[in-house]
Order: sequence, then C-alpha cells, then structure tokens
Amino acid sequence: MGSVVVPSLVAVWGERAAGSVAVSGAGGVLSYGELVRRADGLARSLVGRGVRRGEVVGVCMGRGVDVVVGLLAVMRAGGAYLPLDPGYPGERLRFMVRDSGVRFVVVDDDVRGGVGAELSNDAELVGVSGGEADTDVVLPEVGVDDLAYVIYTSGSSGEPKGVGVEHGSVARLFDRVGEWFGWSRDDVWSCFHSVGFDFSVWEVWGALTSGGRVELVSYEDSRDPVAFRRLLGERGVSVASLTPSALLRLMPFLSGEGVPGGLRHVVLGGEAVRAGQIAGLLERSVGERPRVWNLYGITETTVHASVRELTAADVDGEGSPIGRPLSDLAFAVVDAKVGDVAVGAEVAELPVGEPGELWISGAGVARGYVNRPELTVKRFVDATVGGVSARWYRTGDEVVATSGASGVEFAYVGRLDRQVQLRGFRIELGEVEAALAAHGGIDAAVVELLDGEADGDGPALAAFVTEAAGSVGGVGTFEDVRDWLSGRLPQHMLPSSVSVVESLPLTANGKLDRAALRDLAVQPLPTRDSGDQPVTDTERLLAGIWSQVLRTDSVGRNDHFFTIGGDSMTALRASVAAEEKGLEFSVGDLFVHPVLADLAAATAPAALVADPPQPAADPVPVPAGTVERAYPALLIQTGMLYESERDPDRPTYHVVSETVLDAPGLTPSALAAALAAVTNAQPGLRTEFDLTGADGPVQLVRALPDPLLEYEDLSTFAPDAAGKRIEQIRERERERPFYRDDFPLWRLTCAVLPGGRARMFLSHHHALLDGWSVSVFFDQILAALRGTGVAAPVDVCRLAAEAEAEALASEESAAYWSGMTRQWRALTVPERRRQDGEPALWSATYSIDGRLREDIGRACAAWRCSPKQLFLAAHLRALELGAGPGTPRPGTLAVANARPEAWDTHLAVGVFLNAVPVLPPAEGASWRERVTHVAAAELEMLEHRHFPFAAMRSRFGLPAPTTWFTYTDFAATSMADFIATVTDHTVTELPLTVSVVDDGLMVDGSSDHFTAAEVADVVHGYAECLREAVGEATAE
Repeated sequence: MGSVVVPSLVAVWGERAAGSVAVSGAGGVLSYGELVRRADGLARSLVGRGVRRGEVVGVCMGRGVDVVVGLLAVMRAGGAYLPLDPGYPGERLRFMVRDSGVRFVVVDDDVRGGVGAELSNDAELVGVSGGEADTDVVLPEVGVDDLAYVIYTSGSSGEPKGVGVEHGSVARLFDRVGEWFGWSRDDVWSCFHSVGFDFSVWEVWGALTSGGRVELVSYEDSRDPVAFRRLLGERGVSVASLTPSALLRLMPFLSGEGVPGGLRHVVLGGEAVRAGQIAGLLERSVGERPRVWNLYGITETTVHASVRELTAADVDGEGSPIGRPLSDLAFAVVDAKVGDVAVGAEVAELPVGEPGELWISGAGVARGYVNRPELTVKRFVDATVGGVSARWYRTGDEVVATSGASGVEFAYVGRLDRQVQLRGFRIELGEVEAALAAHGGIDAAVVELLDGEADGDGPALAAFVTEAAGSVGGVGTFEDVRDWLSGRLPQHMLPSSVSVVESLPLTANGKLDRAALRDLAVQPLPTRDSGDQPVTDTERLLAGIWSQVLRTDSVGRNDHFFTIGGDSMTALRASVAAEEKGLEFSVGDLFVHPVLADLAAATAPAALVADPPQPAADPVPVPAGTVERAYPALLIQTGMLYESERDPDRPTYHVVSETVLDAPGLTPSALAAALAAVTNAQPGLRTEFDLTGADGPVQLVRALPDPLLEYEDLSTFAPDAAGKRIEQIRERERERPFYRDDFPLWRLTCAVLPGGRARMFLSHHHALLDGWSVSVFFDQILAALRGTGVAAPVDVCRLAAEAEAEALASEESAAYWSGMTRQWRALTVPERRRQDGEPALWSATYSIDGRLREDIGRACAAWRCSPKQLFLAAHLRALELGAGPGTPRPGTLAVANARPEAWDTHLAVGVFLNAVPVLPPAEGASWRERVTHVAAAELEMLEHRHFPFAAMRSRFGLPAPTTWFTYTDFAATSMADFIATVTDHTVTELPLTVSVVDDGLMVDGSSDHFTAAEVADVVHGYAECLREAVGEATAE
C-alpha cells in the first residue's frame, strides 16, 4: 500500500490543471482550481470548529456539484465523511448520525430547510457555502491509516451498520483496477449513484484522482433511461458505472446507433450479472461498443475486489462470472459451515469446483464496523487460510472457483445469509423484518426476496406477517403498511407485497421453515380501493371470469375491470366467456358498468350453452392454387397498401419484428413443419389482395405452396461473426419491402445461434398483420415447435369485413363521426428536408420503472380508469403543450380495437384495428377531468368503432392527421413473458407515432419533420406529463 491519499491527489490536480473542469452537474461546473479552493476553505472552517483527525463528519446534500465540495472538504480537514442521502427517512438519518458519533453535518440550503431541521437536534449544521474561514488554520496531514469515509449498509439486527474504510485502501483501488483497463485525464466519468452507495467512491474519486471530469447524474435522470442515454452522448461520458438492473433498463436505447461514440467502458457492480441478459450489447463487434467489465465487490473490501471482462463468449454461459481478485487481494473458498474462528486458527480451503463462502484478505479490507467491536471481530478474522496468514473478511457470499485456460477464476452463486442484493443495494432482510415487527398490528414478520421469473417483473421483496392479537385497527391496508414503513426505511427496502398468514411455518426442529413460506395459503393485504368478496352467484361467476382473463387470483365485488388490468381485448374475451357461462353482456356494457357488482346487477342471464368447441390441433391444408374464400378488404388495409407505394424511397408500412426463442435442437424441417401448422390454422397468413375487382378491393384466402422461410445456421460461428451476420440480416430485411401484388405479404427468417437459441425475423406488410397478431404468430410458432398444437380460431377476417360493412351502412355511426369531424383539429408539425444518410424514421423509447408503474396503478385506482385512458390523457396533454399557447388545442388519432366479439378472436392473426379521432379535453382541465374525458370518449365511440377512418376523411372531410396513438397490453395473456423479447421496426406515413406496449413508451418521428433530438425531447416530455398526472393523483 502506497503513501498517497485521495485528497492529496485531487489537490495536485488543483495546481496542475486548475482551469480544467473537475465536476459538472446540477449547480453548474467546477474547475479543479475552484473545487480545491472551496473545499480547502470549508475544511479550514471545520478544523476551526474543532474537527479532529479521524473524526466522522456528515455530508447531507443532493446530487449537485456542492456535494463533491463537501466530501473533499471533510477529507482535507482530516476527517472521514459520512454520506447522508437527504431522500432517506429522517429517523434513519438521525440513527446514522448518533450511531457514528457525528458532531457536524455539512449541508446546503435545501437540506437545511428540510431534513436538516431533524438532524440539527443531534449535530451542528455547517453550510457548504459558509463564510470565509481563517486562512491561518493549517490543514492536517492525512495518512494512509486514517479513516476516509463511513458508509452504512443494511443490518440484520434491524439497524444499519457503518463500514469504516481507510485512505490507503481507497487510494490503491484505482491503481489495482488500472492494471486491467486504463483511463486518463481526458475521460469523463458518470456518477450515476447516490454518494450513500459505495459505488460512488469509485465514480467520483476515480475521475478526480486522474484529472478527469465527473458528471453527476440527477436522481430523475438516473431513473429515466431516455434522459440518461441523452446525457451519455451530450456530456461525452466515456466511463459509465451501473448496476446490471440499470443497464438492462438502458439496453433498449443502445440498439442500432444508440451506443454513444465516446463511451469506452461500462463498469458493472452491485448485483449478480447474467451476460445473456445483455447479449444485444456484447454480441456487437468490439469496435461498435464499449468494453464491459464486471467488478465484484462489497463495501467491506473497498468497492471492488475482482475484475472480469464480459464478451460475447459469455452470453450462453451460466452463473455470474466475477473473474480474478485484484492483485493486492487474496480470495479463498471456505466451507460455509465454519463457525466462529479463534485468532490465529487454521482454516481449510475448499478445492476448485466446490462451492463455499468467499473469504477475502489484502489491502482493500476495511477497518471494520464503526462502534461495533463484537461484529467486527466476528466478520473480520485473523486466521491462516490455505497457508496464507492474514486478516480475512468473511463475505457471506457463496462462490465457486473454476479452472480455465487463464487460470483460476471465480463465479458468484448467491448469498449464504439473510442479506440480499436488489437493484444494487445490499439489504439485510432482518432489518426489514424488524421494522415490520414494530408495527402495532403485526406480531411477527418474515421477508423473502422472490425472483419474479413467473410474472416477468423481476426480483422483489415479499413480506409475510401474522396479526397481533388484540391490536386496535389491525394491520390495515397494503398502502397503510408501506406508508408506515416509508418513515423508517429507504424506498429500496420497502416490500412490494405484504401477505397475512395464520402462523409462520416451522421445521421439525422448531426453526422457521422459510422454504415452506411460498406454499402457504396467504391473504394479501387489501388495497385502499379493493372491495369485499362477491356475494351473489352472478358476482361470483363474473369474478371467476375476470380472474381467468386477467390472470389474477383475487377479484372483489367493488373492483373496477380496467383498473385491475383490463382493456378492450380482455373485455372482449370476458364478454364471450360470460356468454359461454350463461351470462350476456357486451363489451359496451362492460365499459358502462366496469365495477363487478354493478355489472352483475345489470347483466341479463342468457341461455346456457355448451363449452365452446375446441379447434382442431392440425387443420386440414387447402390444396395449392385454389381460392378458399373471398371477402371485401378493409378500408384501412387498402389505404396501407396504396400509401406503401406512394414513396418508393420510404418503406411505409413495412414491418420487421424480431425475437429470440429458446429452441434447442431446432432443425430446418422442424421449423418448416411448425410454420406450416401455423399457416394452415390462420387464414390471415394465406391472404392476398386484389385491388382491381369489379366490386372493389377484396381479400382472397388460398393455400401457400411453401411458406417463405429463410434459414441460417450460425451455431458454429464465433460470437463476433454471428453478431455481424445478425446485423446484416436485420438491415437486409428492413430494405426488402413488400408490394401489394406479392403473395404472401410476409416471410420468416431464422438464424440459429450458439446455445440452443434462435433469432427470428418476421417481415410483413402492415396491411396483413397488426401488432397483436405478430405476437400471436410467434407464440404459435413456439407452441408448434413444442408439440402443444396450434389453435385454429373462427374466421375473424370475415367477421371484421362484415362489421365494417354494417358500420358503413349505419346512419347513427355516420352522424356520430360527422359531428366529431367538425370539432377535431390536427397538431401542426414542422417541415424539414431529410439529410442524406438519415433514416426515414427516428425512434426514442422510455421504459417505465417499477416506482412509476406503481404510481400509475394508484392513480388509475383513484380515478377509476384504465392505464390506457391515463396514457391517452397524457398524450393529449403532451400534444397541447407541443402546440403552444394561442393555437387550437389538437386532437389525436388513436388506434381502436376492432376485433369482432366472438370466441377466441384474440388468437387470430390479421388486421383488426381502426384509427379514430379523439378530441382534447376542456382547456385548463385537471388531470382527473382529463382522464374522465378520455374514458367518456372511449365509451361513447365504442358502438361506432368499426366505422373506417378512410370513410371519415372521404365523407366528412376529416383533416389529415399528424399524430397516432396506440396502446397494447400483453400482460394479461399467455404471451406476458414472451412479448418482452419482441421488437418492431415500422415506418408509417404519419409524422409522429406514439406507442405504449405494456410498460414501454415508444415514439417514432418522421425525419421529414423531426430531428433525432426533437423525437427524444417528445418522449421525455411525454414522461413528464405522466409524472405530473400521478403527482396530482398522489396529492389528492
């Protein structure tokens, strides 16, 4: 360990590069000279107040440049900084201040007027921009053995514990990691994390000890992958450090040309890494992506302890490779059953290949736990392990050593104790349990980390509690418990579910049987808006139907169909399923009576009929060349066909969808057989169009001699070569549009990859398939490959044509849309000349994180609306803001589900949608009023939804639309897990298209009207509208 320390290294750069930018972010920019000058002034102020060498000093500020001044000042004063995140509950911050013996806390004005009022009861608050300090005060020399910082981690006893790390351990970190990859003063490091998370030690001081720049990422931008991706490019970030969860949220925005050109290194840490989850990044050629590093580590071993570069070769591997230890550390795998160890004891090391607990020794091992001598002795042990006598830290992590061509490496298996990692945070489940047990209505509590693979939502904390006997008010609702906990625990430690059990299961030895918890009959806590159980036979029958189509376990009599996950597609299925059970209501009835008890009261009994006939698993093929059936083409189809050929340089309505399937042993013949089964079951895939018929355009269904299948075996390719070939296929498919005389108007390309996976590309004309149908297609291909049969739905294409003909003849529908047309205005969009080399379409996406998703759910429950209605209200608001003051408030074109009401229509492929104009709400409307307006409009137009958009334009002179809104929710279908892997590339003729698919928002803007930056601004503004909406709901 050397003699240099971080504050001295930064001070050197303050002299050598005084004018160079050191820190940028909220609050402006600080040069090295200004950073050191301000930090030294504050340091002298602290010393003048009596701060002693080695004393712990709190720093409580937001993510602005001033926080770096505070951290550096404490170290320059000889103290150790204790980062205090102002977003944490005041009670937790006060505990940390008292527990570590803090006398002074450095704050900014925002904190002083907020949580600082609570901290002032225990410590003196010192302003980061305080008055002039005494220049005669001499700053102390800081040594390698002095304490540098204290960072608190979750504690199993119910209280967090502070880890004290010395200066020597911090300073050597950058030299040791630098042996694996390099950086210089020309690099820009993002600081993505709160300074209360030890990853920030690497991010801030890695930049500032090398003369580089650290870009502080705001909390809002860290939760918004669109904004963070924009920041990476605009600020020239070259070293980005992220948890794997954060990288996964960013992945959709790194496809194509999305990787910032200056990004050289992505450093992962804080969680287990699964390389297969980031295959889209790793499989790109090295020159087109940053190098990706997995740096395993924990707070007690100074941030990082081992290094492993991830490449395409890791994509098909199992586990989480953590590589080799830093050169001044030693790893040993020890039997996990080893108990307390006496000083100087000899401990056997397990052989390679046998999993056990990881013990770490060397220069990075922390001093210990602040004011926890017993715990320090227990976890930091002086022992001889594998012949190495040293001070070892017992990590509690289960790892396995493996032997390979490059020597012994290690792989992370999991935790051995009650500590888990969730979104980069280490959480002691015992601390959450202790907080729950302190609730007056709870007797005992157990918390587990559930993997979430079944529902695709990812890992989450689940609490199981028993009610306290004789408590007043009981446990309350789920929201009551979360609100109560939020005053005691940070957000990342709050359970996602709380269930009541009669008693906690025990083993034969009387210990808690944690494995049995998941098999218990549990009763989830009610939400504030959930109602009583169904009481009548009709209510119980409806509840069962809703439960089936929405894939939820419990439905109350006061539940609102569209609030608990329903949409127009599931409403259709519920209506048909109810008829089969002897109840009769239409989709429109469900919109009018969305509450279960109200619908039950309004529902008329129908004649009981037998269960619906099950379709044949293997439909009989139609002889090649014969026309099986014919019916009129929908106007939306003919419009798409004509528009697609209007501009030969623009692939309008050419769609390329791709997905990756697990298909071990896939052969060309097996795929061809599966494709034939799906094609024979789906008339929509055997459809061609004749636009010159005497009676108007028609759809003709006939047999295909052979489905268009292109098959490539890349299983023996090197990862880089396979990735390059995949990109070539993707670009080729995007450049091969269909023409209206082609038959069929689709083709499937399959590339078999290493590891039993297959990447499939479905290219098609949008006149043939809508978005839902693409997912049905892939789902049925997978079913056919697995031998589970392919459902042959009713002839929905014929039913859709009949519904359109009836709507065109309806005087009521004509009057409705005529009145709408007179009021509707389109958004005025700019015109620009597309530059050479620009794509026809710019795309930007926004992934809705779990926190915002929960807020949206609560807003929908409060306003009794569906998520679609809330998203559409936000869309209209975003258009209103985009139009600007003094201009007519624009409406939008929205996609309406036009599938006929019949059994299994959701399993048919084709085009079953219509585009309908939606008016904006009244000027100055509240968000509740906006959502109410959208819900009323949706209900009003329901019976007229089959009247085609083209007829609205030709008959009533509807203005040319400029925006398109579509919402698709696959969460309540069998494709809920599968659909997350499907991506589309589509070009429409409209300037701006906004699509919501489950929890993802996609904005496509024509390059004839928008720049890439403008499209990114649109998606960001849309997200702001969503946050504004849920904020109003929360305030209510």
